[in-house]
Amino acid sequence: MRELKCWLWLCQSSSLILSWGSQGKRLEFPQAGISKPLLPVFPSQGSPGRQSSPSTPPLPEQALPTVARLIEALEKQGLDSEMLYRSTPGALGDAELKQALLADASSVDMDLYDAQTLAEALKWYLQELPSPLVPPALYSDLVHMAQETSALEECGQRARALLAPPALPQPQALLLRQLVHHFCHLCQGSRRSRLSPRLLGELFGELLLCPAAASTEASPELCARILESLIVAGEAAEVPAAPGKRCPAGSGSGLWGGDSRS
Repeated sequence: MRELKCWLWLCQSSSLILSWGSQGKRLEFPQAGISKPLLPVFPSQGSPGRQSSPSTPPLPEQALPTVARLIEALEKQGLDSEMLYRSTPGALGDAELKQALLADASSVDMDLYDAQTLAEALKWYLQELPSPLVPPALYSDLVHMAQETSALEECGQRARALLAPPALPQPQALLLRQLVHHFCHLCQGSRRSRLSPRLLGELFGELLLCPAAASTEASPELCARILESLIVAGEAAEVPAAPGKRCPAGSGSGLWGGDSRS
């Protein structure tokens, strides 16, 4: 009887908190007069589908328009440079242009720079982005798909499906689309540049597709092949509509259709 009275007194003088959270059931017996935060009743809810990595920061708001302006200026200058995107490793490039791109790209007069300088600036800008385009979990799916898909065009079609929102965040998906359309233009442009889907995959695959926190699956060769397949799939989609011509930015449907600079 004495134990029962003690128990009743404890329940009256203390607050009994029962909460359910992501760690399961937890009981707390705080002292009277001391408030403690409750665990959430339900875990936080997000958008349906695969969620992007919580440690991956979003792309800067200016990333899409900055890349679009660089691509537009570069293609306006011409795509026949034999050294396009193949500058000497460690080349500094135009420091003033780089600083201006980070400060306010909209104020930069792109006509002042030649194609090689713009190409170096674009590649540098992509390297400076604070987050990878592809989250680690999605990169793992891409690797497994590429390993089991031998046909290059089929690999590209399957990669397109994997790299569509919501699996890939919308800003990253749009940026990747801009770049793939640009690479398609390069391959269908002047022969002097000697750029092919394979070579562009080798130059940009690891930069664009391999996550910063690279897993044991990380492979420059696989990244190159995945990007190569995306370019090949983009070119193949344009053959019935315009044989022998470069693929325009507004080709395809869904994520890969519409104007890449919109």
